[in-house]
Amino acid sequence: AINILHSEEKIDSDEIRYLQGEAEVTNYQGRGGKAEALKGITETTGPLSLLLRGHGGPRHFWIDEGKLGSEVSDNLKHPLAISYKELGDALLKRGGLENVIILVDSCFSYDFIINLSNYTYREGEIGFPTVVTAANRGRTAGMNDFLSGLVSVRKAGRGDSLSVGN
Repeated sequence: AINILHSEEKIDSDEIRYLQGEAEVTNYQGRGGKAEALKGITETTGPLSLLLRGHGGPRHFWIDEGKLGSEVSDNLKHPLAISYKELGDALLKRGGLENVIILVDSCFSYDFIINLSNYTYREGEIGFPTVVTAANRGRTAGMNDFLSGLVSVRKAGRGDSLSVGN
């Protein structure tokens, strides 16, 4: 599992490990983790659980800054964010997108994923990850509710992993 976190985010490692159900979880945080996180995605094989937690905009997941009012940028190589294109390129290089689960805990997460989906499709990829977003189209998201809500759903469900059936 790979977790990419905004520089200001804290994360409960036990909660994440329970939710993702994997022994090895790698966290990348803030602007210093951008290149390493994208490289980590490209180098994974097999099933991958990817969590993006922090501030979001329609074209970017912000790893630093990016608060409401400054979340929109046309720069798809912004040093303080991972754009849908950068994430898409990492996922395309990795391949096997049908074996990827992406959880996006940020504002405008639906819009970000639509841009990601459109980009990977234009690049010739017909498979796509399973995605769960904290916000609907054009919406902001309440921080700290998303992950705890997913953990609650998993605990109430059947089996050892979170599934669409839960």
